Amino acid sequence: MRVLFIREGGLGDVVVCFPSLSFLAEQADRLTVCMPGSLGGLCVRVGLAHAALRSDGTACLDLFADSPDPSRLSSFLAAFDTVAAVSREDEPISRNLASCGSVRYVRLNQPSENINLHASDQLLRQIHQAFPSATVHDGTQPVRHPRSATFSKGASDESAHAQPYVLIHPGSGSAGKNWPAESFLAVFLRLSRAHPVRILLGPAETETLSFWQHAAGMDCIVQCADIFSLPAILSASYLFIGNDSGVSHLAAYLGIPTVAIFGPTDPRVWAPRGPSVRIAYQAQGCSPCSREQRAFCSARTCLLSITPEYVILLAREVLDGKTGHIP
Repeated sequence: MRVLFIREGGLGDVVVCFPSLSFLAEQADRLTVCMPGSLGGLCVRVGLAHAALRSDGTACLDLFADSPDPSRLSSFLAAFDTVAAVSREDEPISRNLASCGSVRYVRLNQPSENINLHASDQLLRQIHQAFPSATVHDGTQPVRHPRSATFSKGASDESAHAQPYVLIHPGSGSAGKNWPAESFLAVFLRLSRAHPVRILLGPAETETLSFWQHAAGMDCIVQCADIFSLPAILSASYLFIGNDSGVSHLAAYLGIPTVAIFGPTDPRVWAPRGPSVRIAYQAQGCSPCSREQRAFCSARTCLLSITPEYVILLAREVLDGKTGHIP
């Protein structure tokens, strides 16, 4: 069976698909993923797919086009027996795949916060329904967790040979989900008394570079320019602290003890999954809120109510191996 799995979105959206990819990779003779940028390549690197296509590449243009070339689309899809795509019914890709009778099309609903089930399990349940003859695994169990040796060849010389550290990532793909930088700084200063601590900054955190240069010093900053370097940088750490972000999801998946700070989003649906994860969350009367509400919320009480002391407590617990349920 040759399967094409399509997922648009960011790093967190892709990591949430990892249990489904793990399941499909065991069932398919060849699993190809189609994702934005280098995200598909990341899936190949962590052993969850055999090949990757860029959804923004020319080979996939007809999948997402409003008016695709039927002959070209059929020729592209001839390489697959089944196409599974996370999409809405009204999106062009859904219409294009549904109208192409040469391949089996499985449309997977986007994870929803209106369903009291983790996003990974929402997707995996649909995969199980679409492949009923396959061996069904318990979706509540985490997928395998590769560690640093797998990724050492992708690391820079500095990260590959550096002393293990505590890694703090103060950003995410949405500013509305970010805990205040001053709170992260308080955690950094406190933990630095007993641990080597590094601040991870990626392209999304460019605007905060000057703040962290002044507050922590350039020697404590780890800059990640591309996603292929990220697993090695994460795997060099023995504790990760971050927001509700794709980087937090990947850190937890890699088996790194993780503290993820949640505010407007629902950790029951979006919490990172891994063998050693704690969630810093203080639900408010308005929690969780929608993207629209988040865009206009200036109070940010859900995030401001989380204290550095609380995050440090969770960090100590997760380092001691005391993983627990979501507060």
